[in-house]
Amino acid sequence: MKNIKLAIDKRSTVSIVDQIKDYIYVGIMKLKIQNGDSLPSAEELSEELHVPTTAIRSAYKKLIDMALVIKINNHYEVTYNANPNVFHNKLIHVNDTLKSSGETPEVVLLKKIALKATDEIALLTGFRVNQDLVYFSRLYKSNNQPLFIASMYFPLDIFTDLDQVDMTNKMFYSFFRKEYEIIMSKSKRNLNIVSSSDEISSLLNISKDMPIFYEITHAYDQYDRLIEYGELWCAPRHRIPSTLEEDDIIKYFK
Repeated sequence: MKNIKLAIDKRSTVSIVDQIKDYIYVGIMKLKIQNGDSLPSAEELSEELHVPTTAIRSAYKKLIDMALVIKINNHYEVTYNANPNVFHNKLIHVNDTLKSSGETPEVVLLKKIALKATDEIALLTGFRVNQDLVYFSRLYKSNNQPLFIASMYFPLDIFTDLDQVDMTNKMFYSFFRKEYEIIMSKSKRNLNIVSSSDEISSLLNISKDMPIFYEITHAYDQYDRLIEYGELWCAPRHRIPSTLEEDDIIKYFK
């Protein structure tokens, strides 16, 4: 946590414990605090912030429970289940990535609906007004723990009859490549930290208003057509999931 100054607002309605926990958590999410970084001891941080050591230990305990920090003897270290940075922003299968980490993935279909793009949806997604779309919302789990929710719009004029296909346990872009000969050639992503809503908190089994990753994606095919608008909400147990092709995973781990 070098060069990162943590300030406590003792007038805040947020407890000192949660202020410390949230500050470190957001630092991890924004990559200002890196995997493997050491955290100050409870005594050091207590002296710096003029707060009880019990508050520091309680904050660290919450981060440990979130699987973001481990305690080795009296030493606290940032360590989270994250794919290597080489995986970031590549097109991979989430299931393959989780399996490569020794986990058991599961996909739960929350919603699927065919619709025409309204003015509001067209403005949000970038698709044309009245364009036929199919909307999917899926919950991804690992070892029976919720990881993230992905909501996606796809154009039915490109992916004909996709609304009739059971995609519960299929990876979209493998399916698109095989069935439609469509490949995602590029994507534009916008990543933010937001407070979780009641619905998202319930699905991800986290506290209301907890800071979480929120990512917006626009994906384009080899013909430079918009083929996906997606939104993703990621639980704090894992950093934002990136996805690689299976061959890339095999090459990396070799």
